[in-house]
Amino acid sequence: GGVNLSNGFVTFNDRISAEVALRLTGITEDKSELILETPPEPSDIQWADFTQDQTARQGREILGYALTVGLYFAYMPIVVAVTNLADVIDLGALDTVWDSVAPTLGLQIMIAMLPTFLITIYKFCFTLKAAAWAQHKLQAWYFWFQLFFVCLIAAIGTNVVEFTETMFTDPFSLPGVLADTLPSATHYYMNYLVMQW
Repeated sequence: GGVNLSNGFVTFNDRISAEVALRLTGITEDKSELILETPPEPSDIQWADFTQDQTARQGREILGYALTVGLYFAYMPIVVAVTNLADVIDLGALDTVWDSVAPTLGLQIMIAMLPTFLITIYKFCFTLKAAAWAQHKLQAWYFWFQLFFVCLIAAIGTNVVEFTETMFTDPFSLPGVLADTLPSATHYYMNYLVMQW
């Protein structure tokens, strides 16, 4: 015998048979014994992910989630550090233009690099079976990063930990916090729009 894996593909002659097979439930008593799902396109399959050890896979997933959470908490300090560094630079006659652009520079740099950071974490730490699945995971997490660090940045301020704690302990206070902080942040968002343009 050769080497047997815990994963496999079954090819059907018609789509109806494939759909019926996907909807089969109760094939075995152990629900985790057979997991049926639609496979990715053959050209997109990452064959190495099918040969991973289950125990090592779980360890890498925990590391991947830890790195993502770490990136969440490091995001704001990096944005503030780059913005403070940009504020230190003196451009003389162009200082007025620089002052309108510099406050959002840190956010722009992190927004530009965030997909690279996230996709690197997902490719190295998660079993994805297909490259498109990495993009899907990136899309889901990138949405939450954008929501927190672009839309809610004025409410978050420079203390990500305190904001996150408040959000989880008293989520109904979030509209009040936003009502207090967002109106005073209009200049920040105007500068952000200029940088985007």
